[in-house]
Amino acid sequence: MKKVDVIYSTLIEGISNICDDFNRMENYWNELDDEKQTQIDSLSETLLAEKQKLVRCKRDKEIYEDYSNLKQQLIDFNNLFNDYPGFNYPRFNYIISLSEKIFQNSSLIPDEEIGLELKGVDSSLSFEESAYITNLSDLSKTIAWLSPACSESLNRLVQYNADVDCWYALLHEMNNIDFRGDSQYLFYCKSHFDAGVSTKNVSTLLKLHMISSGMKTTPSPEYLRLPSNSSLELFCPSQSYIQFQDVIGILGEYNNRSDILSK
Repeated sequence: MKKVDVIYSTLIEGISNICDDFNRMENYWNELDDEKQTQIDSLSETLLAEKQKLVRCKRDKEIYEDYSNLKQQLIDFNNLFNDYPGFNYPRFNYIISLSEKIFQNSSLIPDEEIGLELKGVDSSLSFEESAYITNLSDLSKTIAWLSPACSESLNRLVQYNADVDCWYALLHEMNNIDFRGDSQYLFYCKSHFDAGVSTKNVSTLLKLHMISSGMKTTPSPEYLRLPSNSSLELFCPSQSYIQFQDVIGILGEYNNRSDILSK
């Protein structure tokens, strides 16, 4: 698939589902009250205008520059008509977020096929970070991890720096993603997946990358029990305690820490 197609085709198709499928719209429209009918008519007209801009950008291989406005229109539609047949806001959000990331550092859309192919597989990892992507010169070693339907995870992902072809590859894989829940996905090069490289192995390497970036990959259990000293009644200022300065300092450090390993 060409880069211009992965940027625009699915987005155009998703908006067409609202604006151009007259039978679907009519059936849904007839079930609405007068106020909602007026609202959906207005939003549909606005989205149709944006779709026409997207079609022109795809045809001319130009950069669409109004993602913020389009995203707000889709948010409004989702708030009012999230049960519209076939409408999936998280999918739109995924496309728009990655497209905006691509265009942050691109002044044109190359007339070429997508060079990197990533495979997304179900994952069940738990980190303080909500997403991660590597930034390596050898793109075949790319690893990304996120919850594609989760806005927080998606917003964190696009804060990372990675080669633009990685973002194109993540967009290309969108048709194999289930956007109906908060499922996690681990993405890595399809050639490695086809060669039998296990998800467990890639997950372990992901943790190594994250640790090397200073991130936590394991929870930090806390031990908050206060120290106890049953001999306090026996201590008297007339006795010498100077020799215990270092020990007392260490005990003070104990109270400054909460995780089990440090204690």
